[in-house]
Amino acid sequence: MIYDAFRDYMIKSLTNNYDIESPYSVEDWEFDFYGHFYARNSKYLMSKKLEYYSYSNYDHLFYKTMDTVTRENLEQLLAMTKRIVDFYSKIDEEHMETYITYFLIAKESPSAETVSYLKRKTNYLKNFAFGLNGWTKLKIVILVPASKEVYTNRFGNRDKKNFQEILENFKFLKEGKE
Repeated sequence: MIYDAFRDYMIKSLTNNYDIESPYSVEDWEFDFYGHFYARNSKYLMSKKLEYYSYSNYDHLFYKTMDTVTRENLEQLLAMTKRIVDFYSKIDEEHMETYITYFLIAKESPSAETVSYLKRKTNYLKNFAFGLNGWTKLKIVILVPASKEVYTNRFGNRDKKNFQEILENFKFLKEGKE
């Protein structure tokens, strides 16, 4: 019950900025939902016709509820990311940054080995044309709602505080429901 409610809560909070598809599958992985976000920014002089600089950012979020997240799961996600990165990164002269984020909701806390692997081995970055056409970064976030734990790889660290606030504000956890 709490996991379905949390999924619905996340979909509702992301809908304003992300296009959501539910359910969603990639290769052998079945995700509860997938969300993608696109932003284009530009600079111009006096008129939008005189644009002299522009860049695009993309964010792809894959959300999955699991009993527990294992090292093998993380290895499989990392391998899959390396195979799909070119498909999800729309490379052109305006591309700056793409994030591929796996948002894994676990019913049990991951093992110490899994957390160590997450922090040390899942920091994936792919540059395009030596960074001139941008880059893609992999973020992995493991949330354990029952214990309000958040685990991330290096690229997810900047959002860790936001995820902890989400868990704190989720009404089912505030009310002590499971």
